[in-house]
Amino acid sequence: MTECPHTREQVIIPALEKYFARNGHLEGSALTQCRYDHNTRHGLRGRHVAVTEIGQLVASLINSAASAFLMVYHVFSDPKVLSECRKEVEQLVQVDKDGVSMIDLSKVRTSCPTLLSTWQETLRHMHIGISARVVIEDMMPDNNYLLKKGATVMVITRVLHSDTSR
Repeated sequence: MTECPHTREQVIIPALEKYFARNGHLEGSALTQCRYDHNTRHGLRGRHVAVTEIGQLVASLINSAASAFLMVYHVFSDPKVLSECRKEVEQLVQVDKDGVSMIDLSKVRTSCPTLLSTWQETLRHMHIGISARVVIEDMMPDNNYLLKKGATVMVITRVLHSDTSR
């Protein structure tokens, strides 16, 4: 992602500083609140909190955009799923006095089971990440690999999410 450094320095960082200074994070996600609490507990303040948040925003937005694209693709590729999603979402549409249609996104989780499960399955299938675990005792899975206590085992999450034997 190419970004003009002046934009980051003159726009994004000051905006994030103001966001945290006015306690905007308290209205944000639990993840944002936890990151803020963690950073401030470890001595970060003001600009430093804002700068660390940029990396998280970039990672979240890049993954969310790709996931949303793939979800839309899958929904529109299956007429039955598309029909079910439309029915669910149409129930949430409210039209104001000016004719503007709105959806309360906080109700999607409880009112759109097909849409929500499609989103979750998209994330499960497309997620690219690594899970790390510490071995708590010597063991030999399938009598094949010796894992020593204290070692770190790293597993590609796609393997975990696509194991049909479980």
